[in-house]
Amino acid sequence: MFLDTAARPVVVVGGGEQAAQKMRLLVRTDARLTLMAEALIPELAGHVAAGRAAHVAAALDEAALAGAAYVFVASEDEALDMRAAEAARAAGALVNVVDRPADCDMIFPALVDRDPVVVAIGTEGAAPVLGRRIKTMLEAALSPRLGPFVAMARGWREAAEAVPAGAARRRFWNWALTGAPWRAWAEGREAEAAAMIGAAIAAGGAPEGGDAALTFIPVPAAPDLFTMRDVERLQAAGTVIHSEGLDPAFLELARRDAARAPVPACPRHGGAARAALDAAEGPVVALCRPECRPL
Repeated sequence: MFLDTAARPVVVVGGGEQAAQKMRLLVRTDARLTLMAEALIPELAGHVAAGRAAHVAAALDEAALAGAAYVFVASEDEALDMRAAEAARAAGALVNVVDRPADCDMIFPALVDRDPVVVAIGTEGAAPVLGRRIKTMLEAALSPRLGPFVAMARGWREAAEAVPAGAARRRFWNWALTGAPWRAWAEGREAEAAAMIGAAIAAGGAPEGGDAALTFIPVPAAPDLFTMRDVERLQAAGTVIHSEGLDPAFLELARRDAARAPVPACPRHGGAARAALDAAEGPVVALCRPECRPL
């Protein structure tokens, strides 16, 4: 779940390092921020001086919590934290208490930020260190160019309404976001990428061959042994054909809205995969026996 902070009143209780850690993320939002503490470390005082946050010079001012949507409690004083959390809930706010997940209505996940793409990693407070490790892996996997590319593509959404709705539009966006335009953008050819998208819209959809119609993928010994390329294909598929009795864990890697088509035998044999193409919308993936090989 993501929370809407735009123009919402948000209070951070505390004036030390823990409060600063919360503010480093919150100042990147459009929330109306208030710091509540008798004294502020220089970093927090700088936010107030720059107009990014208001300051209530009190350890706890219950009246100042009225109307707050979200309250982050980070005073580094356990007794004060508990009093502040109780007062914030009484005022109707959702509460986060630093390092006390059992006392939280909301938990701060680790974030990978490629604005407007944001990936949140949560462990329900059980293993924050693991969350940070996963964040590090994703930071390395997601190109720094991804955010600006998605922002550019978002500017074409209204024009893309000209592409026929349904399968054609899904194929267009799959091509635009994972195919040639993305590769051009990732290589620094931004103008070329935008021109490709505009030309495809003018032509009524993705170029022929913009995505594979049917892909055979052999089922590995365990779901985590799929190659990255195979996971991408599963995520792009509109229909997934698989043998009856296949462990559902393998299908968890497909899109939730993708159609599932179980067949009695290996999809590569008996024509089941080919027959499914006529009724399918978007790319089709057929999960085959391990001895199969992708075409």
